[in-house]
Amino acid sequence: MIRKKTVYNLIRVCEIYYESENVVLDVIRKYSFHSARVYSYLPMNLPDDFKLSRVKKTTRIFLTSKTDEDILLSFKKNYRNEIRKTYKENYSFKLVKGFSEEGYSLYDVFEKESNRPSLKRRNANGIWALGCCNGKVVSGIYLIDANPVLKVISIFSSRKHDENVSQKDIGYISKRLIYEVCCFGGARGFEYVDLAYINMTDESKSGINRFKLGFGGDIVDEYLYERHTRFLSVLKSVRKNIGL
Repeated sequence: MIRKKTVYNLIRVCEIYYESENVVLDVIRKYSFHSARVYSYLPMNLPDDFKLSRVKKTTRIFLTSKTDEDILLSFKKNYRNEIRKTYKENYSFKLVKGFSEEGYSLYDVFEKESNRPSLKRRNANGIWALGCCNGKVVSGIYLIDANPVLKVISIFSSRKHDENVSQKDIGYISKRLIYEVCCFGGARGFEYVDLAYINMTDESKSGINRFKLGFGGDIVDEYLYERHTRFLSVLKSVRKNIGL
């Protein structure tokens, strides 16, 4: 997937997700960008002005040629059992393409309570998978189309501030959402759902790590390469100095 955009009618930005090295090289030869980011599951030999900014572990669920039942069977047994418990009247699920006010509202609160910055509204126009209990959104996943990958950006819930919904209910709904996302991706020819980064050294992340690893995915490295022109660096410095 190749995403190109112009910011403030001035700055040309490109993000390239999970393309081959030849495709990446072809794009950066053909077009001129002030900022470029390349995400890859394999190391790449890119021009010298690209810097490897990070390598992180991520977990991804393989979808190719799998039926919905195949996907479910690849999950841990207790996950399968919990997902089956969500087929009842007071639970509902939906996927929204583009901006979702109810999804963003819960996501924004969750990120702030976790002391993390949230996306600006104008940038949150990917795909929202939302799970409801008694008509209220209590869990969600925000992801982007990075074809051939559905890339999870955030998994969030009302767990920290909603006493009317049990943690058990939210846990079941969150697992069902992963299943719904996988079925959505499989039906549309995506190869993977990427559940995003796992941190095996930070004990505070052990809960979310266990959650992600229960879906039968494999752990792989993700490489991020970046290139920023001097013009962009100067512009960022100016904006910072004048408080923009």
